[in-house]
Amino acid sequence: MTPKQKEQFNRMRSTLKRIATGYQTPEQLHRSAEPEYGIDSYEAIEYAYENIQQEAQNAVKGVREA
Repeated sequence: MTPKQKEQFNRMRSTLKRIATGYQTPEQLHRSAEPEYGIDSYEAIEYAYENIQQEAQNAVKGVREA
């Protein structure tokens, strides 16, 4: 594994860990969206989904298929 491949792997791994542990579950968002963010739960879930997609896109940016 080249240094660049290692860096890319670590970036993707870090992103996956952040997605797996850093986001609230849909049930948690249903309970906390209004008091915590001032928006309804469906909007909060939509924003979270968009954020996850953006994180994934950033993680694989510049990574070539083997």
